[in-house]
Amino acid sequence: LIGWGNISALPTAIAGLADAGELSHEDRRIAVTHAALNIGGLMAYVLSWLARRGPHRTTAIASSVVGAALLTAAGHLGGHMAFKSAADE
Repeated sequence: LIGWGNISALPTAIAGLADAGELSHEDRRIAVTHAALNIGGLMAYVLSWLARRGPHRTTAIASSVVGAALLTAAGHLGGHMAFKSAADE
């Protein structure tokens, strides 16, 4: 599942980039933070996936926890942008 989640990040990022062109300056700053958190979360999960292939169970679990925390923060910002955008319409 971690591998599939990592693979699904690419089309999700492309969709996000398509939406970013329509954002205000303030919302673009939030979007950049959202993207940075997503990239960090993805990298943590890639590390977890690679560590699970070897004897590094502690590294795999720790990097999953870090990835989950980063992606939770990114999800919060993404939700903020989506609901703010919906309220502005």
